Amino acid sequence: MKTQGISAQSTTRMNIISKISNLGIRSDVPDIENRRTVVCNQLALAAVFIPMPFFLINISELQLVGLFILHWLAIAAVFILNKYGYTRTARSLFVFSICNIFYWMGIFVEAKWPELKVGFIATQMGFYSFPLVLFSIRDDKWIVYSFLLLGIVQVSLFNTLDQSIEIIFSDVSHESASIQNVMQIASAILVLSISFGFYQRITRQSEERVLDLLEETQQQNDELQAAEEEIRQSAHELQATLNQVEDQKQTLLQQKEDIVESIQYARRIQTAILPPDHMLSSVLPDSFVFYRPKDIVSGDFYWLHHANGKIWLAVVDCTGHGVPGAFMSVMAYSLLNQIVSEETVSTPAQLLTELDIRVQRTLRQQGNSESQDGMDIASCMIDIKGNEMSFAGAGRSLYMLRNGNLECVSGSKFPVGGAQHNEKLFVAHNIQMTAGDRFYLFSDGITDQFGIQDGRRRKFSPKRLRDWITNNQKTDLADQRHMFSHYFDAWKGSEEQLDDVSMLAFQWK
Repeated sequence: MKTQGISAQSTTRMNIISKISNLGIRSDVPDIENRRTVVCNQLALAAVFIPMPFFLINISELQLVGLFILHWLAIAAVFILNKYGYTRTARSLFVFSICNIFYWMGIFVEAKWPELKVGFIATQMGFYSFPLVLFSIRDDKWIVYSFLLLGIVQVSLFNTLDQSIEIIFSDVSHESASIQNVMQIASAILVLSISFGFYQRITRQSEERVLDLLEETQQQNDELQAAEEEIRQSAHELQATLNQVEDQKQTLLQQKEDIVESIQYARRIQTAILPPDHMLSSVLPDSFVFYRPKDIVSGDFYWLHHANGKIWLAVVDCTGHGVPGAFMSVMAYSLLNQIVSEETVSTPAQLLTELDIRVQRTLRQQGNSESQDGMDIASCMIDIKGNEMSFAGAGRSLYMLRNGNLECVSGSKFPVGGAQHNEKLFVAHNIQMTAGDRFYLFSDGITDQFGIQDGRRRKFSPKRLRDWITNNQKTDLADQRHMFSHYFDAWKGSEEQLDDVSMLAFQWK
């Protein structure tokens, strides 16, 4: 039980010392500053008890008692200043208090035991030089303070010490030679203390700078390695993405190549169903065809059928262009051949009516269908023996040039196919042809094409087509084909071709 009591008392004392040592410790200051504060508290705690024997010996000397009390009050002020964060002021006060108490203790030793003077002075120098050197670490101001304070104290200490001894202990006298010896020793200790302080500061500062640089270098190296790894990972991901994009590109290119190849093959099929040039020239010797699809395949086509002394002609513009228009054109071409082969119609108007019925049936446009798919047609039938032509149009017109005058023969406003009109009436126009008459059938791809004129974007327009036909009426049709091709290209310029283009022209013999 007694041992436990002693252990508890020891633990209590350690807790008290720990609490006093940690006065003024803060988390927002460098660690070295907190270590200085702890050392200051611990030295101040020791300074409370070190002068106690001298106080007890000289308790009868009121001057010394007062100075000891002043010293303890200063030490208490050191603790208070550290507690409230005034750590540098606390250290300054602590050094002043140490110097003060050692000064008066020196008076006592010099007066009572002169032979101990040299040893005491050396001890004194060590005691108050050590905290100054310790507090000066990493702080230039404390080096300066230490130097100035020690210099002032050492120069003025001994004369003042002797004068104080004569006042307090008037029966004691000293020789100046001993004073000089002591001053030399004190000066040597001063130089050693200051030198040690500078050496310790420079050494620790260099070590800390090296450690800081090493830590900063290591941190930068870690960051560089992390960045390098991230860049490497990003490069791998980017390369993988590029490889994937390249594979997809090759796949798309292959698919495009296959599709284009298929469309090219479809073009050969579509071209094969068009009337060959020799067939057109054998039936209508003085004629030409201007045919230019927007894409590889076309929604426009021209049609010719010759049988029983009659020539059937048509220029057809199906809904859309490209592949959809090509499908419609193949269907329309097949239906036209079926109708005239059955010999159920005798005029272009009857042909368009029957074609409209069959297109709607094929595309299932009867009833409430909203399908708009169909075609515009300019069609005519020529009776060779009677020199008579019958024309009917579904959304298209016929241009006739006779004796220098151009006449427009309008077709019906209804298209073939489509469910937007409940009743359709295609009207036939009968024309008695004479030698030299010229006829032009064309799709709206010509008149709707944009070009630049006078700095403005304009359509080719029906009027411009009529003017061109009139201005070139004396030119052979064989030459007109090339002339119109150049004229149309010059008009279009850099503008994109908007639609399929076709025109069939012939001159009656």
